[in-house]
Amino acid sequence: MLKYVLAAAGTLASTGCVIDMGGTAEARPAPVDWTAADDPGPVEARSFPLAGFDAIELAGCDRVAVTLGNRFAVNVTGPARDLALLRARVNGSTLVLDRMKKGCDGKHTQLTYAVTLPALTQVAISGAGAVDLPAITGDRFRGEISGAGSLGLAGLTVDEARFAVSGAGEIMLTDVTARHLRLDQSGAGEIVARGTAQSLAIDSSGAGEIDTTGLAAATLTAEASGTGVVRASASGSAKLDASGMARIAVTGGVLCTIETSGMARATCD
Repeated sequence: MLKYVLAAAGTLASTGCVIDMGGTAEARPAPVDWTAADDPGPVEARSFPLAGFDAIELAGCDRVAVTLGNRFAVNVTGPARDLALLRARVNGSTLVLDRMKKGCDGKHTQLTYAVTLPALTQVAISGAGAVDLPAITGDRFRGEISGAGSLGLAGLTVDEARFAVSGAGEIMLTDVTARHLRLDQSGAGEIVARGTAQSLAIDSSGAGEIDTTGLAAATLTAEASGTGVVRASASGSAKLDASGMARIAVTGGVLCTIETSGMARATCD
């Protein structure tokens, strides 16, 4: 007899029911698997108890809003269906944020993480995600995008900084103060930078665009290939190398050394 009671209990439990040994069954709602639901579900808040990171890696389709503070916090609010797909962990000193497989298809909503940390040295974005950064101060900083993501930076004061875009991503830098700044772009992406730099190095390949006309650089080295476009400003010296059908245009009355090949054009005004 016990064998049949236990079997019945297992059947009822699988349907959201609970049975006691006295034979009384109580119906309770089964947990909802929001990862497979068409209904987005209720809006909920979720916190991840993570700490000890100074870099962020975002994969997928979500957005991250970063705040600098004296503590660590990773919070997000959104529909239960989307929250159930999120994954957050710390790998070494990097906060890794992504979603489960197929978590960024057309029926899902972009969520915004609110991340607080004491210092940030690097951001890497893959997919169609976005990261919004406050003003950053430090020795070095690195930002990378692969895919169609975007990175916005409200200010940067560093000795050395490097930013790279591959694919159709976009990087927007404002109020930059750097000793050495390097910008790399491949594919159809775009980089725009404003501020000042003692030395600026640009490497553009593909069909993308780099615009640093709002950044005052003392010395400039720019290489462009493919059909890309580079616009820059310099006050001291500039070395330009354009190939394919690329275009480089430099303003500021700078003394230029120019090399071109193919149908490429490079000018200094």
